[in-house]
Amino acid sequence: MPIEQEQHYYRRRIELLSRAVQETHNAVIITDRQGLIEYVNPAFTTITGYTAIEALGHTPGSLLKSGQQDIAFYQTIWETILAGKTWRGTLTNRKKSGELYVAHESISPIHDDNGFITNFVAVQQDVTDQQKAQQRLHQAEKLEAIGQLAGGVAHDFNNLLTPILGHTELLTRTLASDGRAMHHLMEIQRAAKRAATLTKQLLTFTRRGDTLEEPLDLNRILTDMLPLLTHTIGEHIELQFLPGEAIGTVKGEAAQLETAILNLVLNAKDAMPNGGCLTLKTETVVAGQSEIEIPAGTLPGPHVRLRISDTGHGMTPDVQARIFEPFFTTKDKHKGTGLGLPMVHRVVTIMGGFLKVISEPGKGTTFDLYFPQITPDTKVSDRPVTEEPLELCIGHETLLLVEDDDQIRALALCILQECGYHVLEAKDGETAIAVANRHDEMIHLVITDIMLPKLNGPQLAQALRQRRPTIKVLYVSGVADSSFTQYAKPLNPIAYLPKPYTPSDLARRVRLLLDQPSYQPS
Repeated sequence: MPIEQEQHYYRRRIELLSRAVQETHNAVIITDRQGLIEYVNPAFTTITGYTAIEALGHTPGSLLKSGQQDIAFYQTIWETILAGKTWRGTLTNRKKSGELYVAHESISPIHDDNGFITNFVAVQQDVTDQQKAQQRLHQAEKLEAIGQLAGGVAHDFNNLLTPILGHTELLTRTLASDGRAMHHLMEIQRAAKRAATLTKQLLTFTRRGDTLEEPLDLNRILTDMLPLLTHTIGEHIELQFLPGEAIGTVKGEAAQLETAILNLVLNAKDAMPNGGCLTLKTETVVAGQSEIEIPAGTLPGPHVRLRISDTGHGMTPDVQARIFEPFFTTKDKHKGTGLGLPMVHRVVTIMGGFLKVISEPGKGTTFDLYFPQITPDTKVSDRPVTEEPLELCIGHETLLLVEDDDQIRALALCILQECGYHVLEAKDGETAIAVANRHDEMIHLVITDIMLPKLNGPQLAQALRQRRPTIKVLYVSGVADSSFTQYAKPLNPIAYLPKPYTPSDLARRVRLLLDQPSYQPS
């Protein structure tokens, strides 16, 4: 090869290598034998925030050290590369902004013609996003495992709680004058309700809970909750509510949203043991713009933002990174389950939204919850009255009660008969059809568990309507399943009663359903 051609080849080769290093998305760092930086490529600046001028003459450790690796970790790296070998591994570095990032890195020695090490070259690949995606996948797998467990036991667990709550309420009506007995009964009831809440939290963040979505006015929900929230946080904490104007409506289940808000308020209270200020603020924002980045898979556009801010002790970055992990908690052993914030995250996700957290030790915490705004003029449905009546609602109609759990069926039969109804009963779908066929007179309402042997609740309702097309149906279940979604949707919200329920719940829902002349069977 002629000399000029050979020189052109080598110049071309050097130029190509230079461009490759300049344009690669991985950070390239070249140091001298002592570890002082002599060269960084543009990707290094993009990833770390340091310019080439700022980096020259410094060691990578002095610029990027995060404190996440100990001295022994770095000693191993030096021993490897000084021995003429390439070190490969993953480490956490710190950007100029203070933000941490995870990098896959390889560090190799550069030898001269005599084999002497003159420099080192490090190639860093920022894998922060990939690691977060892997963590989300791991989290999803963990939730799925928990969901299978929770879904499998929740129905039976709620079946157990239903007679506990039911008989407790019936006894409170009988022993109202006995103060000592009432105290014990209220303690039993309080414990059973806590157990029911725990089950619902498990089902919510595993996406196996019962969800009856409707248009919601966030300002109205917060206004209705203010007395409860004020009582919850105590007099030592100031509560401010700043409702936005014309924020429109969002779509979700009110009870789940209220529980999520209450969880955040309780966390804020715990963060301010010596007092402080809790601020609730709503407003309409446009997600997807530069100031409000959205997660992958989230549709940009108008959102209703609920900002919950406290002036408490705040969180360290390590704690903040784990707050949505199931069962992770910084509270004392008997004060937290580690389900509150995962449940909040799941509720927001189910509603199609996302959330952001800003926190710093000593400077408080802000949770921003973003919910997609639905059509502004969508009518907000009226929510059923939830106050407990002093007496059970009464009636005289004929009801068909279908429940495979003997204890619950006996409890419901006792409640309904006490209310004055004529009640037919059956333990499964096929028996219910036979009972209905033997009854020549009108059956006004069938109360059926969704999960039944032989025929499930929706299938039973469909079979009964072949001969009784106007019969009304009240579905009862401890956990929704695929048959519920397939056969019972769309569902009138008052035509579904979740377990565990109290005598008042059952009597009120039956009466409300029977009194609705415009009710259309689902």
